[in-house]
Amino acid sequence: MDRDNFEYDVAFSFLDADKAVAIELNEFLSPRLRTFIYVDRQLELAGTDGESTFARVFGQQARAVAVLYREGWGRSKWTRIEQTAIQNRAMQEGYDFALFIPLDVPETKPIWLPDNRLWIGYNAWGARAAAAVIERRASELGSVVRQETLVGREKRVRFSLEQQRLRDAFGSSDVGVTELRKNAEAIQQKVQGLIADLIAGGCPISFTPKRDRSALLVTGAIAGLRVNYEGRFSNVLDSWRLTVDVTRGHPWISTAMYFEDPPPPLLTIKYSAIGGDNLGFRWIEDGAKDGDRDYCSNDQVADRAVRLLLDYIEKLGHEKRC
Repeated sequence: MDRDNFEYDVAFSFLDADKAVAIELNEFLSPRLRTFIYVDRQLELAGTDGESTFARVFGQQARAVAVLYREGWGRSKWTRIEQTAIQNRAMQEGYDFALFIPLDVPETKPIWLPDNRLWIGYNAWGARAAAAVIERRASELGSVVRQETLVGREKRVRFSLEQQRLRDAFGSSDVGVTELRKNAEAIQQKVQGLIADLIAGGCPISFTPKRDRSALLVTGAIAGLRVNYEGRFSNVLDSWRLTVDVTRGHPWISTAMYFEDPPPPLLTIKYSAIGGDNLGFRWIEDGAKDGDRDYCSNDQVADRAVRLLLDYIEKLGHEKRC
């Protein structure tokens, strides 16, 4: 295919559940590259034959294709069409034009994708790094990375301010706090599921999940985990935090009586929440530098918590043998 005959530099393929991730990546890239993302093109696509339109975009019109991959991609109505277009194109060109961004925890990939294809570690590195890799790949394929125009800059600033207004409204409402509680409980359920998977897989370490008011405790002989959410005001989102503590031995229990203060956690990570805008609800780690303030999903927070627990079990286990 002619390297100059493309309508788009990058087209995004994703399941509806991952729309927020696609929008976030698109916001990084669209000022500098011509992007195709369905949520921005609905008016253009209205009244067209969706199947043939999507097949042309992913099979011919996009220089590079970024696939936000998780189990189920390729089986929904539209991603099935996009997958077919990508595979048909790859038969002629190979897979150099396709970048796959795994979102499952643990990461998965299509069984038909060659092992040497480029993967982007979104869960490990976040949206900013993933966008940089996509931009570099598009440039290698022949895209011209443009400087943002003043008109484009003004449009982006206006959009940014409107999104901030929506976030502020969400953050000062009981709706925001209700969403935090719901998502925090989803994380606790995910942690329990990950622990259950470890046990079912033959993990020799003994774990016992239990509840302590709003906290989930995972007790173990060497190290424990406490995942809790709490706040002060029912309509001030910023007064609430999700806290992940890794402890030596059993995590402390709020209803228990102690003759002395329990030892401090080995590690504490606090997350605040944000939402109400086009990216939807997500978590941000407290204390992260501005350049590193990538958003976290429920799955990412849960996976990190269990990984940290295992890391400290290994570390403390080695210390006991020394």
